[in-house]
Amino acid sequence: MVQQNVYWVTKMKSWFQSDPDRVPDTEFEPGELHHLCVGNEGRLLDFRRTPVRIEKLSHETGLATLQILAFEDRGALWDLPFEEVAMYQFNVLLAEPGNQAF
Repeated sequence: MVQQNVYWVTKMKSWFQSDPDRVPDTEFEPGELHHLCVGNEGRLLDFRRTPVRIEKLSHETGLATLQILAFEDRGALWDLPFEEVAMYQFNVLLAEPGNQAF
């Protein structure tokens, strides 16, 4: 069964755009609430590490609006519930939190 899953993932990768020269995971840290600052960049913890940037925070709804920075969904905006920030990783060197920090 494992062999089939590996084959399926390998085949699936060819269906989607990706960046074979992406920055290694060591340049990022796991997403935590302090990463939720407008302008911070990170990436989704999917197999291709889809890059994102935080565009807006809504304390009323508990959502962070992320812009997708690459691949098929480039330019799309996704709403991320604050509690799902661990599904992302963020650059180790972050901009200082400003007025739009969590």
